[in-house]
Amino acid sequence: SLKVEPPLAQHGKSDQQNKIVTIEVSKDGVIAINGKIISDSQTPIEKVQGLVSEAMKVEFEKIGQPPDEIPVAVKADEEARQKYVVAVLDAAAGNKVKKLRIVTLQN
Repeated sequence: SLKVEPPLAQHGKSDQQNKIVTIEVSKDGVIAINGKIISDSQTPIEKVQGLVSEAMKVEFEKIGQPPDEIPVAVKADEEARQKYVVAVLDAAAGNKVKKLRIVTLQN
């Protein structure tokens, strides 16, 4: 067999640096972080921000980097209610997230 060793990259990012936290908001108000459901349509809106904030902290701890260095992607259904998206954005701001992008999901 042929043994090949790939060259080392001088400026590449490590696997740890490629971590991202993905938050999905459905049109029904279901919110999931990295695939784990945090709240559903029955969760009172006044509790959503706190639940999302705590779940984000757990994900940041798993990654092991400060929140301002971890990219966060908010994937919101185009029919998602604004109050759920705002609660997610407020939770991100409360966790000092600096790298945030919003992605609209279409039906």
